[in-house]
Amino acid sequence: MIPFIHPLLLGGLAAVGLPILLHLLMRQKPKHVLFPAFRFLQQRAKTNQRKIRLRHLILLLMRMALIALICLALARPRLFSSRVGLSQNQIVAAVILIDTTPSMEYAVAGKSRLEEARQRALELLDDMNDSSRVAVIDTGEPGREWGSVAQARDKIRAMTIRPGGVPVSSSIAAAYQLLADVQNEQSGPDAEAIPKLLYVLSDRTVASWDAGRVPDLQGQRDRLPAPGVTGIYLDVGVDKPVDVAITQVEVKPQSFPANREAVIKATVTATGQGCNTDVLCKLSGQAVAESKPLKLEAGQSEVIEFINKPLKPGLYQAEITLATPDALPANNVRFVTFEVRGPREVLIVTDEIEFAGFFEPALRFKKDFVCKVRMPSDVQSLDQLKPYLAVCMLSVRLPDELLWELLDAYVNQGGNLLVVPGREETNPDNYKTKTPNNLLPGKLDKDVRVAGLGAKWEPLNRKHPFLAKFAGWKDQEIGFLRSDRHANRYWKVDSVPKENVIVNYEGDEKHPAILERLAGRPKGSGRVLMVTTPLDLRQPDSEEWNDYFKTTNADGFYVVFPNELVAYMVGDLEETSFNFVSGQVVTVPLPQLARFPEYALDGPGIAGSETRILRGEDDNELAIRQTNVTGNYTVSGGTSPWKSRYSLNPPPGEFQLDRVAVEEIEKLLGPDCVIAPGQNKPLSDALSNRTRQPLELFPWLMLLFVGLIVAESVMANRFYKPEPQGQESGVRSQ
Repeated sequence: MIPFIHPLLLGGLAAVGLPILLHLLMRQKPKHVLFPAFRFLQQRAKTNQRKIRLRHLILLLMRMALIALICLALARPRLFSSRVGLSQNQIVAAVILIDTTPSMEYAVAGKSRLEEARQRALELLDDMNDSSRVAVIDTGEPGREWGSVAQARDKIRAMTIRPGGVPVSSSIAAAYQLLADVQNEQSGPDAEAIPKLLYVLSDRTVASWDAGRVPDLQGQRDRLPAPGVTGIYLDVGVDKPVDVAITQVEVKPQSFPANREAVIKATVTATGQGCNTDVLCKLSGQAVAESKPLKLEAGQSEVIEFINKPLKPGLYQAEITLATPDALPANNVRFVTFEVRGPREVLIVTDEIEFAGFFEPALRFKKDFVCKVRMPSDVQSLDQLKPYLAVCMLSVRLPDELLWELLDAYVNQGGNLLVVPGREETNPDNYKTKTPNNLLPGKLDKDVRVAGLGAKWEPLNRKHPFLAKFAGWKDQEIGFLRSDRHANRYWKVDSVPKENVIVNYEGDEKHPAILERLAGRPKGSGRVLMVTTPLDLRQPDSEEWNDYFKTTNADGFYVVFPNELVAYMVGDLEETSFNFVSGQVVTVPLPQLARFPEYALDGPGIAGSETRILRGEDDNELAIRQTNVTGNYTVSGGTSPWKSRYSLNPPPGEFQLDRVAVEEIEKLLGPDCVIAPGQNKPLSDALSNRTRQPLELFPWLMLLFVGLIVAESVMANRFYKPEPQGQESGVRSQ
């Protein structure tokens, strides 16, 4: 369908019938001529009549065509042709989307793919009318808005590699939205829709195209009003890349005790051809990098291990590099951060020092924790609790309101609390006041006696991180789990949400054995655990509430259980993260003694105001958004000795240099949309016969109109020219 700028003027086509009416009214009557040879004259008359009819018909059609041409020309029709190239006279709305992910650093003849894309994009702007609207989208930058051709040039020239970028297919959604906004601005009966163009410049690697987004993008594209968007994909990639890449570096776990070796594993892959080089690992604090040889065939991968002897407690960072540079520098280096943990401080609050006689030595046994024991009366301020990673309230008979308030504030600021009620002397009412109701995972009710051997835990939930380890040990028949542990007496706990229960006792009533508070706590608060049977040490003549700490079989349960309980509470059973992907927000937890209004950030690409990070008054962690540059970073708290560290690396699949099939891109942008411009050739040559642009028919219709007027005038004068008088007399004389 041919669109018209002024379709109402097409009503003038009704005047095409006017020449017919005029011809019928003004038909010439035949002349009567007397001839001697009457039969000859009759034949001549018939011939003349046929000629006159033909002349009338030709003039009639020409005059009708003149009226039609005037109407069509005033309506200004346009044709969209795939064979019409760009014109500097044509105003367009164009979105130029440039891939700035690290794979675009691949160099050919010393020229990166991003440099090639910038050059091609500037050529596109050179062919555009200066009044055109242009939006430049960078896959690594959120800002997307319309601007002028001059502004687009400046933005394209300033583009750099951004490791935190998104796939090209994700940015196309923003491009379609921008083009839809242009269409909405031009809505109206007299508005002239300007052509809408989308240019994508990328290396066509697998990581740059998310095929899962295509159906949604197709729907977004199809919702754009006609004539739609012309999409062109300028492929600046390399068909047969040659590369050696460090694809992954890891330390598992990222946080471990000081008595373990630090094992750094680097995965190296060869693409296109083999390699013979060295892999270097330089640990923070080391003067010389450790080197290991590497020899790979094309398509092979190998994991290189760097083993560091037990290190002193602290945060460490390492840089792993290839000794030989290649065409893609971005994947020749990776960064990693890990923590060597020293003993963490735990406070035990109990009524009697001897109550901690089993619990405190058990925590010291593995050297993961160091404990200090205090009486409840010794805890009078929050500052006394802040130095400790966890607080264990063990067999406190009558915890007062002040202690509960201090513990509540401690947990709200990120501290971890374990509550273990005592024996029959414990007053449950002191565990049910307003503050513990908002702090504890359930309400302490009354003690329960169990006949026979006592109550054991129900089958272990292997999905829970605390119970999963015990379940695994039981499968392996580890000594301390060969026999079940039983509770002869325990405290019944009411008002317990199902999600707060870690494990129940077996039995019809399924009373909770271990609980944790999950819901209803402020964001960033610490964990609160409760064990419903005592874990203290009493005189031999005291009634045993459980057999958790019996040492007759020397099986070690009394050591493992407290350690795993506290380790889960402080987060040791969860993966600690110091390594992040570029572009994602980095979260740095803040200990209670490291809460400052302002912090300093140090790392590659960090300068000016970016070095300052402010903390909200109630925030227990820092959210760092300056994550576009890979490398090792350090966060420090002003004049405080506290520091935290982390590393940023490109996404794992970013350097998979396999190419996306052209057919996958054509599903979205249309047939023949992918163009690979030749080196050192003008882009206009590659785009010839590819860019769908409108052709204005007005000048052509006016030229045809003028030509038709001239032809009509000549023919009318020739057909109706009067015959010479002498010729008429000669005929009569015959």
